[in-house]
Amino acid sequence: MNVIYKYIIGTLLALTLATSASTIFLYKKSQFLDKEVGRLGNVNLALNTSDSLKNGYIRVLELDVNTLNMYNNELIHSVDSIANENKINKKNLQYATAMATSLKDSLSAVPKFKNISDHFLQMIDSVQNINLCDFDDLILNYNDRTKTVNSIKNGQFYQTLDVSDQIFLYVESDKIYRNKRKNFFDRLFHFDFKKDLIFKAKAENINKKINLDDVVVIKNSSK
Repeated sequence: MNVIYKYIIGTLLALTLATSASTIFLYKKSQFLDKEVGRLGNVNLALNTSDSLKNGYIRVLELDVNTLNMYNNELIHSVDSIANENKINKKNLQYATAMATSLKDSLSAVPKFKNISDHFLQMIDSVQNINLCDFDDLILNYNDRTKTVNSIKNGQFYQTLDVSDQIFLYVESDKIYRNKRKNFFDRLFHFDFKKDLIFKAKAENINKKINLDDVVVIKNSSK
């Protein structure tokens, strides 16, 4: 009788331990899959929709840096190719950032020509004729960080471009609702309060003549 009792107790304990282990495994697996759903949803919103965060923030992309060539995005491809060219150790890579900038502007000014009278200047109608005349340095100041110095000497045009800038990137964590709803009552009706942890970034540059056309921040999801 004691043997049967011990056998039953041992079996129940074994079943309990097996059930507990299975429950813990399934719980952790469900947590991982739920996190992956949130991560992939965030990537999809960032790359394939016009969805945007408030106050100029962008979504940080949590991607496996070994699969960057799979995404249809030029900046992401550039991050991958330049990392390969520079032999970056992707196993230790935490974050990668790429920014596309552009500078487009125009100014006009009247140059001071050398050895030429004002009367003769009034007679010149074509740009071609003006270019045959030398003039001193003509400085065009777009702002305190952007200027060009232009001159013509011996029929040769010279231009010196002087541009400086500082770009600051801030990365924050945030929790946002996974699914969009019309309002709180709609969310309450569907009892949809699931939130995902995301990372968001904001880039600011000092030289406002330089446009930040695109910014991509990648967090290595395999770490």
